Amino acid sequence: MNTPGIIEAAVATLEIHSGILHITLKQDADIDVEHVEELIKMRVKLQGGKPYPVLADIRKLWLVSKKARERAAQKEMTDLNVAMAILTSSLTSRMLANFFIRINRPSTPTRMFTSKEEALTWLRQQIAINTTCLKLQDQAPQVGS
Repeated sequence: MNTPGIIEAAVATLEIHSGILHITLKQDADIDVEHVEELIKMRVKLQGGKPYPVLADIRKLWLVSKKARERAAQKEMTDLNVAMAILTSSLTSRMLANFFIRINRPSTPTRMFTSKEEALTWLRQQIAINTTCLKLQDQAPQVGS
């Protein structure tokens, strides 16, 4: 059963808190492409089409398939991100995060952290950078005006 503001997926819990989407993978999560598809649908619903900074807590992750990593780095998922901080702890989760960042190359800023506080600080910096960029775009002269 879902608590208001919290969505339970098969492999993760999703919650928006203080303007940041928290995706917390469940214990021993084994993620395949179908799970990523489920997360995309749930994020579209929860986020209302608005991009959010994401804290992805993968410390309990067991395994993620190559196809799932590839799908998670594609436009439908990354368009929902302002930036993504991946929280890791074990060698396995660090290796999977490194594969995702270096091989799958998500199109939004993505970094790995072992400290939740450092991850949240970095995400807040990314929010400030994104907000500044949007203001500058709004102030730029329009072509053809």
